[in-house]
Amino acid sequence: MWDFLRRKIANFPAVKKMSPAQKKRIGGRIIITGTLLLFIPLTGLFFNFGSVWMHVLFQVIWGGSMIVGSVIAFESDGKHQGQG
Repeated sequence: MWDFLRRKIANFPAVKKMSPAQKKRIGGRIIITGTLLLFIPLTGLFFNFGSVWMHVLFQVIWGGSMIVGSVIAFESDGKHQGQG
């Protein structure tokens, strides 16, 4: 499954056109944005909005952004696909 995700993201036309520096920058931004989104349910805890579904949703979004950001930043270059 990991190879499938890696191929899908790396073969996406917008990602293919990026330089390695752009891939690192965009992947890093996705990771940081996903992590900053965790402040929404954390803030909800302080105001007693303890919805379990909200926490589950934001954990899924966080996990997805970590996977996508990491693949773009670190594994979408040619050497990980047997092209280098």
